[in-house]
Formats: sequence, C-alpha cells, structure tokens
Amino acid sequence: MEIIILGSGTSIPDAKRGSPGIALLVGGETILMDGGSGTLGKLAQAGISYLDIDRILYTHLHLDHTADLAPLLFSYRNPESKRTKNLEIIAPKSFGEFLEKLKSTYGNWVEPLDYSLNLKQVLAGQRRYPQYSISYATVAHHDPSLAYRIDAHSGVSMVFSGDTDYCQSLIDLAAGTDLLIIESSFPNEHKVAGHLTPGEAGRIATLAGVKKLILTHLYPICERYDMVAQCRQSFSGDVSLAYDLMRIELT
Repeated sequence: MEIIILGSGTSIPDAKRGSPGIALLVGGETILMDGGSGTLGKLAQAGISYLDIDRILYTHLHLDHTADLAPLLFSYRNPESKRTKNLEIIAPKSFGEFLEKLKSTYGNWVEPLDYSLNLKQVLAGQRRYPQYSISYATVAHHDPSLAYRIDAHSGVSMVFSGDTDYCQSLIDLAAGTDLLIIESSFPNEHKVAGHLTPGEAGRIATLAGVKKLILTHLYPICERYDMVAQCRQSFSGDVSLAYDLMRIELT
C-alpha cells in the first residue's frame, strides 16, 4: 500500500500546502480520498493519471475537499482521453443532492459519456473489494462527515480522519491501524470547534493504539508552532507533519 499526500493544507491559499487530497495505491487500484482545488495537478505531479482513479472517497461536502470534482468529470469527456472504466464514489448522505446541483449548473459537461458513475451514499459500515476493504464512520464535523479506513488483504491498514473534532467514533475506527492521517488544523493554544489540535490528535492515536501518525489539514498559523512537539505530549509513537507530495509505503 502506498499513500501520497496530494494536499496537506486547507481552504486558505498557501504556497506550500494545497487543499486536502490523498492518493492511495492498493491492490492494483487507485483511490482518491477527497479532492480540493489543485488536487488534479498534484496527482499529475505524483505521476498518477486521472484516468487511473478507480474510486473516490469524500469525507464531506466542504469546497476545500470537493472543488476538483467538476473539473475531473469534465476532463473525462475529452475526446482524446475519454474515460471508459466505471467510476465509484463513496460519500456521506446528501452527496447525491450535491452532485445533482453540479449537473444543474454545468449540464452535460459533467455527465458520463462512456462510463458509469456509481454513487454510494453511506453513514457507517464497510465495503469489501477483491484486494482490500473500506470501512467508514461518522465523525464530529459538518453534518454528515466521514472518516475512512482501508484494510489491505496483505495485512496493512490506514485511516484518514477527514475534518473532525475529538470523537469516540474515530478512536474506534482507527484501532490498531498502521497509519492514521489525522487533521490537526490549529495549535493547542487556538482550539476551533469542529477541528483537532495536535494534543487531541495525539490522544486519539494513543487510545486507538496507532503505530504511525501524520498531522495534516494545517492552517497557516501552524507554521508558527511546533505541532509535532505538541502532539508528542500525548502520543509517544511515530509522528510527523504532512507535506504536499509526501509518500508513505506500508508493507
């Protein structure tokens, strides 16, 4: 399993950190987790074709997590590189309404031509695939919001928190995982409801028994603080800050 952080930032334009997005290569397939503005360009920089995406997992509807969906669907209509394999989207309840609004705005520009778009709107549960499974749970952010867990049949696993405040459901979902990529939007001194601090992220990782922790969704204010040191006050394991185009291999 290989994970590429496409964007480690937020909705705030930043020269170093793009909007949230993660590419996951597992079992011969490509999964895109969220896709804010600029994600598709970062995907190309990572050497991954937009045509290779097998499924997209959306955590919630905020623009910094979904803004590149319309451009992606539009790109699939290009006559020189049309998509032909089906695309699955897993997303929280209400995503269907969001997708219909995109269609009402852009018309057939975002409609599939030679493939089917299969939308699965979920709250909590699991979907199984030949080489891996995807589990999901609701978390404490914009209603509804999801966190995702990918378990490869090879035995490794990763969890992506999406945006969330401190909640038991994320602890349960992340139990024993090899890697937790967790939002840590603001330093301990600047707690904002609906988001995590490094200290809270560390407590979640400790209670879940996580092996490795990566802090992401970092607002510009985080540059003025030692976010890793703040996290280590509550988590003694391996912790690091995400950065754009960061690659992690789990074996």
